[in-house]
This record gives sequence, structure tokens and C-alpha cells, in this order.
Amino acid sequence: MKRKWIILTAVLLLCLCAGAAAQVEINKTNFPDGTFRAYVTRNFDSNSDKVLSDAEIALATRIDVRGMGIQSLQGIEYFAALEYLDCYDNNLTSLDVSRCTVLEKLGCVGNSLTSLDVSRCTALKSLYCHGNNLTSLDVSRCTALEWLECDGNNLTSLDVSRCTALEWLYCGGNNLTSLDVSRCTALDWLYCINNAYNIQVTSNGFFNLRMLPGNFVPSRAYNWTGGSVSVGA
Repeated sequence: MKRKWIILTAVLLLCLCAGAAAQVEINKTNFPDGTFRAYVTRNFDSNSDKVLSDAEIALATRIDVRGMGIQSLQGIEYFAALEYLDCYDNNLTSLDVSRCTVLEKLGCVGNSLTSLDVSRCTALKSLYCHGNNLTSLDVSRCTALEWLECDGNNLTSLDVSRCTALEWLYCGGNNLTSLDVSRCTALDWLYCINNAYNIQVTSNGFFNLRMLPGNFVPSRAYNWTGGSVSVGA
């Protein structure tokens, strides 16, 4: 009888531990930006105990913090049920939403982002990240992506080969030298003008156009400013 009691007690303790709710304190460690911390408290701490329970986190499916002067969204990783995030026009320099795996729409336009991690956002359908300072953007695992606006950054390459559901792509105003959309069979709209490629002319003021990447055809280029094109032998 004593042995059965010990076994039953052990099973009971195991069940209690398994059912224990995770607790995320709303403090400076977990949410260092004061404005974002106040937003979380105001919108998701329903019982005002300065702690996020599993139930409160599960209800946090939408976050809209546009134009609030936020410098860091650290703590966003706790919102595992997040489907919509709008953080337009803040002061963010980096953003990691890789743990928000059910996120469907992300708008982070008009910040100063140099890094954006969406590597595990496999449910992401719309990404608006134009007007930042990104030099790279990995959307290789965002296979549900339908709309991508990444224009006005400093991207030198963009791989959308696995984004086969992509319908709209804006990538102008970057430093792209090539772009392959051959596998984006659903694509309806492509905007990729004003991509710049820096060249260095020789001492006599010439540059050999054959050195440009890709299959550049001089006869298709026009409106030259500060120079002209001569097709030699």
C-alpha cells in the first residue's frame, strides 16, 4: 500500500508540473523599451498583475504600435500567437520575429532597420519592409508569401525562388544586380526600377560595359547622364 501511495504521489506531482502555466513578467528585462512595455501592459495584462499568463499570450494576436518612437521590440518573441504586427515609423534598428511562427502580416516600414529576421515565419503572407537600411533579407522559408515590398533599402541580392505564391513584388531602389522570378508563377506585379550598381571608370574616363553583371544590353539603356555609350568592335 505504501508503494502505491508513493507512485500515485509522483504521478500527481508530474501532472501538476505539466499543467503549470508559463509566466512572463512585464519588466525591463523582458521588455526593455518603456513605450512597448506600457503598450503590452495596457493591452494584454488583463488582470493587471504585471505578468503575462499563457491565456493572456494566446489572446495577443494583433499588435499595432505605429509611430510610437519605439527603439526596441525585444519581448515580441513571447507572443507565439501573433498574426499581425504593425510597427511602421518607429526607431527600430533590428527586428527579430523568427519565433512568431504564425505571423501572417508584418509592416515595419520607415524605421532604420539593418537586420530583419523572418527565418521561421512560414505562415507570413505580407511583408512590408521598405524604407529601411537592410543590406540582406532572407525570405527563403516564407513559402506562403504573397506580397513583398522591400524597395528603398540597400539590398544587393534577393532570393525569391521558394516564394512560389508571390503575387506582388516591389524591390526598386536597392542595389540589385540580378533578380530571378522564374519560379514565381503567380506573380502579377513586379516593380524593380532604380536599382543602382556602382562602377569605377578608368583614368581616361572609360568603362567597359562587358564588366557589368548579368546580360546587360547597351542598346536597351537610355537617358544617360554625364556620359555616352559607344559600341566598339
